[in-house]
Amino acid sequence: MYQVAICENEREAMERLCALLEECYGGRMRITEYVEGADLLDEWERAGRQLQEIILMDIRFQDEDGISVAKKLQQRYPHAFIIFVTGFVEYASEIFEADPVYFLLKPVSIDKLCAAMERAIRHLLRDENDLVAFSEGGSTVQLMPRNISYMESHLHEVHIHEVGRIWSLHGKLSELTKRMPIQFLRVHQSYLVNMDYIVKFTKQEIVLQDGSRIPISRARQLEASKRFLNYLHGKMRG
Repeated sequence: MYQVAICENEREAMERLCALLEECYGGRMRITEYVEGADLLDEWERAGRQLQEIILMDIRFQDEDGISVAKKLQQRYPHAFIIFVTGFVEYASEIFEADPVYFLLKPVSIDKLCAAMERAIRHLLRDENDLVAFSEGGSTVQLMPRNISYMESHLHEVHIHEVGRIWSLHGKLSELTKRMPIQFLRVHQSYLVNMDYIVKFTKQEIVLQDGSRIPISRARQLEASKRFLNYLHGKMRG
């Protein structure tokens, strides 16, 4: 079941989107409604994690515009898939600054909505195919790399910092590093960082979205800096 948020302050538009999603997907969607985009952001921040996978976001709200909310979501939760829904075509050039997966004009047709949702679902399925399995406490845990902000090793344990939770397991960070996707950067003998969560990168340390400060060892400064810049360049081109 997919977790979907609809941010829409017009009741008629909200009801139409819910009806169309029900027609397209039936019970495959669990929908949470928000009348203000800022309400969604506040709820996620209180929960300390991303609560929905796909967001249908209007642009005009009373408290804060949807584009600003979407930018904050993308900065703090890089794997939230946003579909903008608006009746104001003049905003078209601005919305792509928030990196949406689709842009829908009101009134929304069922064909266009299904096309937008299918594109977002393809992103989700791509992430799900990248699940990494870890042995923890005698059982196996499968985690999505996109939900892991960093890993740190201490003595013979590795602590995996997932959004909203920390997993601890026996093992070597060097072995786990080989299994992680390209966005993970080894910046220290004891730290492996997901570059999607970096908000500040200096010669001495990295600051993550949750405020965590990760040291960069002198031996890894140059290579880590090059890899981070190349990664950012690749994201901008993609």
